[in-house]
Amino acid sequence: VRTARELSREVMVVGRAVAPAEWPGDLKAAFLADAGEAFGGPVGGVMTALENSRGAVLVLGCDMALVTVETLRALLAAHEGAPAGTRATVVVSRDMDGEVYAEPTLAVYTPEILPRLREMMRTGRKSFQPLLEENWVCRWEVPAEAAGELLNVNDTETLAEAERVLR
Repeated sequence: VRTARELSREVMVVGRAVAPAEWPGDLKAAFLADAGEAFGGPVGGVMTALENSRGAVLVLGCDMALVTVETLRALLAAHEGAPAGTRATVVVSRDMDGEVYAEPTLAVYTPEILPRLREMMRTGRKSFQPLLEENWVCRWEVPAEAAGELLNVNDTETLAEAERVLR
């Protein structure tokens, strides 16, 4: 949230309706329940953010503790420079085999993608990977020097790795 606040005064935390008791008082954010929580995955969270915004939203997953403001600015610039009609600019990375993989919680989405997200929820499709094939989705491959910022902190091992980097 602190990283996002460097780019915008309006920051939403999707996933809970109220701030946790230990939330820092100086850290302003709107808290919203995830409309798709029962569905699972990021589809409902992205929908919730878009339905509560006045335009495009920059989505930053809470498990990406190492993402920098510079990377977010580069992503926003890529979205602004995307072809007309782009509904989303999604960060992509490569797995060990070189296959391209969408990072749906590090992306810029526009309200025009809402019908597709609703369809995904209705049909039970949770994966954003097929969206990479759509001509209205722009792929943005994070620069090699920033690839480590995509570390997903989801367990004690990756938390320790992130803490080492942040020291």
